[in-house]
Amino acid sequence: MANVNILNKEDPEVRKKLGARLKAVRLARRMTLQHVAQHFKVSEQHVLRVESGQHSLKASELVVLARVYDMPFKKLTDGLCASTTNTLTDPSMINALQQHQVH
Repeated sequence: MANVNILNKEDPEVRKKLGARLKAVRLARRMTLQHVAQHFKVSEQHVLRVESGQHSLKASELVVLARVYDMPFKKLTDGLCASTTNTLTDPSMINALQQHQVH
């Protein structure tokens, strides 16, 4: 389950929407790129690519970001894509993703 791509390269509009949402949350939380990158255990460049919609994310990566931003996983994904929203916001999927250990 950790390797489930939420946003794939064929769906740039959804990646852009999620990236913009993630950037807005980061800025609202007054977090720097460096802070997020350290918690996410990636480079600042990676965070920039995600926020600009250039990089796809795995479900496990979004769970980590939700924890870093201290917000519900569902809030990060709500309304992004009709084809994935039902599965991504299904309580059993969220529970499984949240229980997945991300190091």
